[in-house]
Amino acid sequence: MIRIATLDDETQWLTTERIITEQCFESGDYSFSAYNDVDKFLLELKYKENDLYLLDMEFPLENGISGLSIGREIKDLYPSAVIIYVTCHAEYAIEAFEVNAFRYIPKMLLEKKLPEAYKVLEPEIGHRKEEYFEVVTEKRMERIAKSQIYYMYKEKKYVVLIHSKGECKIRTSLGEIQERLNQDCFLRIDKGCVVNIKHIMSVEPYQVKMRTGVCLTVSHPQFKNVKDKIAEYWRKRN
Repeated sequence: MIRIATLDDETQWLTTERIITEQCFESGDYSFSAYNDVDKFLLELKYKENDLYLLDMEFPLENGISGLSIGREIKDLYPSAVIIYVTCHAEYAIEAFEVNAFRYIPKMLLEKKLPEAYKVLEPEIGHRKEEYFEVVTEKRMERIAKSQIYYMYKEKKYVVLIHSKGECKIRTSLGEIQERLNQDCFLRIDKGCVVNIKHIMSVEPYQVKMRTGVCLTVSHPQFKNVKDKIAEYWRKRN
């Protein structure tokens, strides 16, 4: 299933996008959420992930926000999300690529260009399968998308797991969690810390800077090995 969200302050374009989407996905194997309220969109963005975002580039001045800044926020939360800008403002086409936008579609060409984009994206996005890490304690049960786990660290008899929606504390060992995650993007950088390489923004002497802005210490003896593994992971995905 492809999860699609669209944001535009003009409802006529939301309606057009909905109609085109219905025609392109006749099987019904999709979800479509339309927003004309920026604040509501940003509020739900933190708790509701989508595969594809259709964004206008310009909004009323009182919002003090642009489609480009919204795109950055989406990418910060969901790095694998696909963004398509749908707008009347051709002057923003180059800026759209700052957030690695998949396409830039002029609104007047929407009926022609959006189906073309869907046709290209559907085989890839439609078959994505998110893997989840299940947290079960005496008081709660929670499923966390593995791709949205930023890092984890040891705290006495517990492991604190930091993810896109907050954090949770589990009574276990780092080694056990790393084994359960079973993905090569999770790397131990210190005796008491494991990070998700997908969310590392930079590597500096004896520390890594995460997407959240947090800097985590890398063990001195392990620094070269950690740096090499991160570089190798990045190369494979470029």
